[in-house]
Amino acid sequence: MNGGLHYMLSCSECGKPIPLLLEKIALAFQTLDIHNKEREFVAAVCDHCRRIEIYDLEKTKPNPPVGQVASLPETSEWVYLGSLECEDNTCKPRPPLFAKRNPATSPVEWKAYVDTWKWDGLVCPNRHPIPMPD
Repeated sequence: MNGGLHYMLSCSECGKPIPLLLEKIALAFQTLDIHNKEREFVAAVCDHCRRIEIYDLEKTKPNPPVGQVASLPETSEWVYLGSLECEDNTCKPRPPLFAKRNPATSPVEWKAYVDTWKWDGLVCPNRHPIPMPD
């Protein structure tokens, strides 16, 4: 795989790096019709501890640490899965969710992996609870 620029996020629970390809983030924002005037939030599932966190890419509120942008020799396997929705269905923004996924993962293996994600205490940028989807 070709490399590229990645946001180097860091899990606040275990400290492991979460490299998200800038191009994939931009495509997710475009899909969700998020404009530059809106704050840029992304959600990511830590591949190590399975905690889901929301990251403020503009660092305007307290959040898990956002690191530097780095050029990596290979593109990470982190993929855009859709957006998170809180209990208030009129709430914006709806952060795009990213998780690491090997293309060879079967649907059964993927479901088992998703079932290990930690949703407890997850709130949107406006502090509304985000429930685990069905």
